[in-house]
Amino acid sequence: MLDQYRPILFACSLIVALWAVAITSNPSFPDPLHLSLLIAGAAWLVFGGIISNKERRFVAAIFLLATAIAPFIFYSELYYIQQNNQDIDTTVFEANFKHAVVIYNMLRYFLLACSFLVIMLRLGRAIKNFAQDRPE
Repeated sequence: MLDQYRPILFACSLIVALWAVAITSNPSFPDPLHLSLLIAGAAWLVFGGIISNKERRFVAAIFLLATAIAPFIFYSELYYIQQNNQDIDTTVFEANFKHAVVIYNMLRYFLLACSFLVIMLRLGRAIKNFAQDRPE
């Protein structure tokens, strides 16, 4: 009986994980509490991406995985640039940093929107299958 609720609860948990990633993946590096929330949400989105890949929903898997790892790639880029900024002129560094933040935010919002659509499709499919599988 409770197995019928599993796909609906899994989709709802993906919504919560996406929300956690959305509010904590700002361009500025988060504090330890928000970083732990980001890691937990990203780990759950990676798990959802792996499940989508096993279900042969490759586009959904790509969006979920990209949404999960994009903040960490951006933070790694910022760390690398910060470690090697003595060779870069300050005005060039500031201009490139502004462009990097704008591009990251555009990518982040696009991935969040696509992942939200993927999760809503999963939730709709789970609700539809729940209604069809109910015993009479």
